[in-house]
Amino acid sequence: MVPNLDLLALACLYGSFIALILLLIIFFLLIVLFLSSSLALFSVFVSDLFDAYSVMSLYYEDVKAEIELGLSLIVFGVMGFGVDVVLYTKSLLRQQNLRLKNIRQQQMKFKENWRLGFGMLEEL
Repeated sequence: MVPNLDLLALACLYGSFIALILLLIIFFLLIVLFLSSSLALFSVFVSDLFDAYSVMSLYYEDVKAEIELGLSLIVFGVMGFGVDVVLYTKSLLRQQNLRLKNIRQQQMKFKENWRLGFGMLEEL
């Protein structure tokens, strides 16, 4: 049997506990470092965005006018396309209506001829 085995096990356990504490501290410091660098990066981004916005604010009216012109051109193009679609469907509906009227007239003529053939025209 190894003398002082309990003291060796206790020392190993104590060393493991110290290593765990040190690893937790290192992990916590890495997280804090990551968060602080992220915060610094975000603040630099916001600062640069503010500077870019300040430069863009000088051209705001020009950019606004260009955007309005672009949107009006898009609306004009869409309206032109919409008018073409409406006119095309209107002509299709007119053709369908004429076709249905012709079919109805043919059916009425057939019915009239059928009734004339059987002498039932008086019942109309």
